Amino acid sequence: MKTALLQQLACPVCRGGLALNDVQARDDQEVLTGLLRCEACGRGYPVAGGIPDLRSPDGREREQRIGRTYGYVWSRSRQAGGRTVPSRLHIERVRETAAGLEIQGPWALEIGCGPGRDIAALAAEYPGIQWIGMDIHAAWPELAALARQRSNLHFVRGSALAAPFPAQRFGFAYSYGVLHHTPDPEQGFRELVRVLAPGRAFAVYLYEAHEGSPAKRAALAAVTVVRGLTRRLPPTLLYGLCTLASPLVVLCFSWPARLLSWFPGSRALSARIPFHFGRGLFSLTTDLYDRFGSPIERRYTAAELQGWYRRAGLDARLAHPADVAGWIGWGWKRDGWGAPESAVTASQQAGGGG
Repeated sequence: MKTALLQQLACPVCRGGLALNDVQARDDQEVLTGLLRCEACGRGYPVAGGIPDLRSPDGREREQRIGRTYGYVWSRSRQAGGRTVPSRLHIERVRETAAGLEIQGPWALEIGCGPGRDIAALAAEYPGIQWIGMDIHAAWPELAALARQRSNLHFVRGSALAAPFPAQRFGFAYSYGVLHHTPDPEQGFRELVRVLAPGRAFAVYLYEAHEGSPAKRAALAAVTVVRGLTRRLPPTLLYGLCTLASPLVVLCFSWPARLLSWFPGSRALSARIPFHFGRGLFSLTTDLYDRFGSPIERRYTAAELQGWYRRAGLDARLAHPADVAGWIGWGWKRDGWGAPESAVTASQQAGGGG
């Protein structure tokens, strides 16, 4: 943990400032082992392997189950040299969809950084911004190594539902495919908004409810029933089953959908076919693991997400990315300063403003 990170942290329970105590090991750049203690309530949070653990004590057991599910995929990715994760960065999809999105500093946050692919790329692209990646459970030794390679990259272990940061601290906040796997997704969204500075941008990706596609809704209902059983399987067994199932799903759904997309008259039908975004025979392995292994999965209509925006006081928009099923939402926090003038205009013209 770089000492510069300390001023950006807060107790996840009372929001008090943290002091670094009992430093047991450090190198030239980072604190490797120590203790962070809240100056207000006295709670202590360990620093281990260079990563501060700022999960609230009452939420650790609940969130560990979610973290273990995805930690297995990340470990598979390391063993396979990254071949088990999507070839494209999530932030690339966001920027293709979110017109006018502006990434600013001096500090920026990714909630649910996973193995750190997106945030490491962003730290390299924006060297003048300090980046913090937060997750419940991730490849911490590898993330600590990534942080040591870049002076503007930091990692924190924490919960999206109780973000361990002071209010209005970040110039950009981003979360892709994470909040819908938490016990209270809107609370996670409110936390993202709370730590965002007024007038600054955010972007999130969430699963859609497919209210306009009865076939997809029926398929999701069936998956939900089956997931009640499969989420109890050992991760190794479930991942193996998903690997075997991926070619079958690609052949039955993805490739027929891709064929239909070549013809103008059938493109709309193509987009309504489940798993239309699959490419190679094993390209859906991690997606299937996500579908059948996640302890929690929630999906949203456009009206529900725009309700989030209104309650949070945001200027925001929603759109579908080109090659995945879900919503990308982006916008600006009003809260006193308001969004940039051009951003407000764009949001109002799209009818997505709060």
